[in-house]
Amino acid sequence: KTNEISYVFIEINPKIVIEFKGNKAVNYACLNEDCMTVFDNMELVDKELEQVVDTLYQKAKDKGIDVTKGVNVSSINEKIKEKVKNIEYVTYIKIEREEEQKLINEVIMKNY
Repeated sequence: KTNEISYVFIEINPKIVIEFKGNKAVNYACLNEDCMTVFDNMELVDKELEQVVDTLYQKAKDKGIDVTKGVNVSSINEKIKEKVKNIEYVTYIKIEREEEQKLINEVIMKNY
């Protein structure tokens, strides 16, 4: 579905939530202080998930964040797993709607 909304939570240590409509990012927000400093002024809207993950990973690496543990990508949408399964540094975590809501409630700053 091209209008399907998915929330994808990406954690390196900066934690960020990306809202996707179909295959494109339409919005994002920070879930912790590190996100606000590391991912400040990111251009993520209109990018596909794989691009978003790679952009965040590279930005964190460039800012001196320890990326050796990789990137956790969480969503209730099983299709997200398929999209990130070939990215070697990504671990996909399926979450339930209650966990999704809990994480959304952690939003501290809307970036876009």
